[in-house]
Amino acid sequence: MRMRNRNATSDFSKSMLPQNRREVFFDVLKIHWRKLLMLGVLFFVVFIPYFGLLWIGDAQRLQIDGMSEQMTQQQLQEAYYNLATFSNVRNAVALVWWLFFGVVMAGMSRVIRQYAWEENVNFFSDFIKGIRDNAKSTMILAFIVGLMVFMCSGTYHMIGFGPAYLPLISAVQIVVALLVVFPVCAIWYAMIPLYQNTTVKYALFSFAVYLKSIIKTLITLYACLIILVPVLLPMPYLHIIGLFIVSFLLPFVLLIWNLYSYCLFDAHINPRYFPKLVGKGIPGKSENQETDMK
Repeated sequence: MRMRNRNATSDFSKSMLPQNRREVFFDVLKIHWRKLLMLGVLFFVVFIPYFGLLWIGDAQRLQIDGMSEQMTQQQLQEAYYNLATFSNVRNAVALVWWLFFGVVMAGMSRVIRQYAWEENVNFFSDFIKGIRDNAKSTMILAFIVGLMVFMCSGTYHMIGFGPAYLPLISAVQIVVALLVVFPVCAIWYAMIPLYQNTTVKYALFSFAVYLKSIIKTLITLYACLIILVPVLLPMPYLHIIGLFIVSFLLPFVLLIWNLYSYCLFDAHINPRYFPKLVGKGIPGKSENQETDMK
């Protein structure tokens, strides 16, 4: 595993400098909150096709619910079966969107890294460089997440129309996704702009880091992902609200998650493999280390 090339750290000469990554977050928030909100505009545009697919499904569900009293039990079951089939087709189509989302997240990975390291950010050049350096890895990662969503959603929506063991399979899929796949993929995403590695080694390193901090990582991850709650409920107006919430809060959530992940890497990867990255982006700590070396 090799360290990504990076720009020179900006010269911070303030008397009050962040001493840990929590303080770095509030420092970045104070200085760059408007720019982070502007990143939300990009996410808003990117999410419109995905939310459009959700709204189509919502419209079909509302139509069925509105006509349910006029349908026979067989007609109602057929209608919900068709809705479940549409949901599976929709999620399959959404896999293409996940690949596109992976490209966007490649560019965003470098931009957020620059903010997390308190380095200068030129959005356009950093975004393009992030795509050039990281798109392959983030597209693979996005496809894995999208495929897991497709599998979990597909099995869940077919409960009641298939074999009696489908609820058990659905429960196992959801547990594996929530407790293994999504946390490992989240750590993996934070690794991509820092290290150069193969897909297999990214997965193995991410899983190893996750095993060393399971409880704390799960709490942090799902505290961040609470913004997705409106998206998970099958109600059109909540999905509209969710579009705005997810879009404009995601840059802040990504910053929080990256800073948390960097703490994990400082504890489990950097001291052994990349000592120069220990404390990277914490101006106060870096300054103290330089003072101690003199």
